[in-house]
Parts: sequence; structure tokens; C-alpha cells
Amino acid sequence: MNDVLTELRTRMAELERKAGNFVRKAKVSSYAGGKVVVEDGSGLKSAPVTQASITSGEWQIDAPANVGAQGFLFCQDGETENGIFFPCIPSGDNPHASAEGGTMRLKGPDGVVVEITGGKLTITCTQATVNASTINLGGAKGKKVARIGDKVEVKAGSSKGFWEIVEGSSTVFAVD
Repeated sequence: MNDVLTELRTRMAELERKAGNFVRKAKVSSYAGGKVVVEDGSGLKSAPVTQASITSGEWQIDAPANVGAQGFLFCQDGETENGIFFPCIPSGDNPHASAEGGTMRLKGPDGVVVEITGGKLTITCTQATVNASTINLGGAKGKKVARIGDKVEVKAGSSKGFWEIVEGSSTVFAVD
């Protein structure tokens, strides 16, 4: 009978340990090779685990968590080495990107900000590159744009001495 009780206690302790690991609030202590190690302040330090990203069909959003980022460690089998970390809890070091209703803001290092609010898109960065087969500035059906260095044909302009550009880019267009 004592052996049965000892075995039940051992099994119950293991189940309680695993149940305590199902979901834990944790903080990233290191990041390497696409995996994070998280700690929860109670002595738990995970093995390197995968960080969650947002994927839905063809769309994917991924932003590796930095040291200090907070979130939840989910371990569906109760074993932390099989867990996945969801970085989703703001803190003083990692605050909300936006606290204003109706505003979507993506903030990154070096002051990079992408913001959508009130029907306006604002991008703040030191350099932007757009790779597109056609670019419409100000809306569709604009006039072709000529750039410095483009070869253009000109014809005599108005009496004020201006010249009119009669050919421009085949990929960049702007509305007046």
C-alpha cells in the first residue's frame, strides 16, 4: 500500500509541475539563432524556445523580441523545452507603440515609425525604397513623371520662356 501511495504522490507532483508550466508570464533573457530563452522570476529559465510570429496565409509579420521583452510562455505538454514564447506584454522598457484608439503604429529601432490614423499613412525613416512595377503619386491616372537624368523631348513652350516636357517615365505617375 505504501508503494502505491508513493507512486501516486510522485505522479501527482509531476502533473502539478507540468500544469504549472502550461502558461507562464516571462521575460526574454537572451536571443540567439531565432530562439529566445525566457525567465519568470521564480527561478524558471527555459531552454531556447521558438518565438511566435503572426502568419495568416500569405501574410507574415515577424519581429524578434529583444532582451527584456515580456510575454507568455505556452507549453502545451507542460515541458518548457517544447514551449513557444508570445512577446505581447508592454513594459517601461518596451511600451505600447500606440495607445490612441483608431491608430495602428509600428515602431522599430532607429526611430522608424509606420503609422496609419485618420485615413493617413505616415512613414518616418532615414531612407525608403519602393520596388514596384508602377508607382502612382497622388492617385491613379496621373501624368508621367520625368526625373533628373531622363532623356526627354521638349517642345517650345509659352511666351514666358518655359519649355514643356513631352515624355516621361513609363513607371512613375503623379496627379496634379
